[in-house]
Amino acid sequence: MIRPARESVAPARSQWLGTEPRAILLFLVAHVLVFTLVATLQHAWSTIHHDMAEAFVWGQEPQWGYYKHPPVSAWVAGAWFQLFPRTNWAFFLLSASNAAVGLAGAWALARRLLDGTGAKAALLLLCLTPFYNFLAMKYNANSILLSLWPWTAYAFVRSIEERSARMGVLFGVLAGLAMLGKYYSALLLGSCFLASLLHPEVRAYYRSAAPWLAMAAFALVISPHVWWAVENGLPTLEYAASKTRYPFLEILGRAGVAVLTAIAFHLLALLALGLAYGRRLTSQMSAAWKGLLAPQGRWLAVLALGPFVLTVASVLLANMRISAQFMIPIFFLLPVLVLKYSSQTEVPRLLAITHRWVVALWAVALISAPLVAYLAFTSRTDTAVEPRRELTAAAVALWQSEVGTPLAIVAGTKSFAMAISFYAPSHPSEFSNFSFEDAPWISADRIAREGMLIACVAADSACMAKAGQFAAPGAPPIARSFAVDFLGKAGPPFDFRLFLVKGSGKQ
Repeated sequence: MIRPARESVAPARSQWLGTEPRAILLFLVAHVLVFTLVATLQHAWSTIHHDMAEAFVWGQEPQWGYYKHPPVSAWVAGAWFQLFPRTNWAFFLLSASNAAVGLAGAWALARRLLDGTGAKAALLLLCLTPFYNFLAMKYNANSILLSLWPWTAYAFVRSIEERSARMGVLFGVLAGLAMLGKYYSALLLGSCFLASLLHPEVRAYYRSAAPWLAMAAFALVISPHVWWAVENGLPTLEYAASKTRYPFLEILGRAGVAVLTAIAFHLLALLALGLAYGRRLTSQMSAAWKGLLAPQGRWLAVLALGPFVLTVASVLLANMRISAQFMIPIFFLLPVLVLKYSSQTEVPRLLAITHRWVVALWAVALISAPLVAYLAFTSRTDTAVEPRRELTAAAVALWQSEVGTPLAIVAGTKSFAMAISFYAPSHPSEFSNFSFEDAPWISADRIAREGMLIACVAADSACMAKAGQFAAPGAPPIARSFAVDFLGKAGPPFDFRLFLVKGSGKQ
């Protein structure tokens, strides 16, 4: 049986990242603090992304699934905000912590396949890509996979190495949670299966209880969601299918941009490798590639590259619409792939380079955060110029003065309604899309009893039409206009129409 590689020589000790797991933990804590602060500075005066607000809205209403995605990202957000205040910084702390959990999993997996120095170099190479820092700050159903995929792959490798019942069950549970994060995880699980067939211990593995216990645990974890999906007409599958209903040339063009962008996101890590290996870079990459094509290495190549290859295949065969953000969880094994079969002589030098560069990246990110905030405002990005908090404050004040009860239900133009749910002190339930199917926590009886505030952008004709179905006959909407203020400069004004649907107050 192949055992994980251990240190054959004494690893070089880093100046600020030691060899012990405690040092890795301290590094990850620093990573979390830095990027929580970076994101908070960038959005101190603006609002969270609507994907984040959606996760909060759903997390307030625990379900076995939601009309767009399976439930794990919402569950995590819901649990998080049972402990933390509903503020920007707390949400960015969740985003950064989620990324750090993924980095910990990537390091733990690398530690089983490389020596200690190589594992730390692999970790730091990931930190030189934006997947686990800048892109991770937008918490959603894509970013939750940053934490789930590395640990799922780790449990898979442990299960095939040890063939124990314990690791088989753990692999199945994590695989189930990954699938409940997003169905895209099927590509990781497919890669795990193909990798198991190529592993030198494949026969012993499938003669053990581990893979069968993994399948049973997986089925047990996802079964409530499957039941929910069938009972509700498979809405998540319909939403996923909707992403394939675009012209093929448009899908192909977006995929090309996504792949090129993903490659560009690795340029800093590639440059670090180039400086460490120097003129030997080409020969070392060639040696690594030959090692991965050898019988002993094919399983690792499939595990690491399988999700990317299957993603591209899904574009060509299933017309799936992808983006660089969509693919953020799939590269966690790429540094291991490069380092596993290349020369280890230069790895200490690579570790020293990546140490310095990661610290420099942190410093640049912190220093430039206010400038990024200003550029977002001047370029009029949605979260920068949409007056979501301004609307929330005015809407809550209006509801209190006219109705006098805590705001319990909100609806309207989606990004604004979800923002009101997050920023309003009472954190009202959001009536998603004015649909009782999309928001099963809302009923006609509940609206009649508790009332509802509807906030539509004036130009949103669909919202205005739906609001008219719930507003009192003959009651005109209340017109309001708001603009974001950034250091004394006003953003573009947004015109709103507010509808107050008063409830009976009867229980």
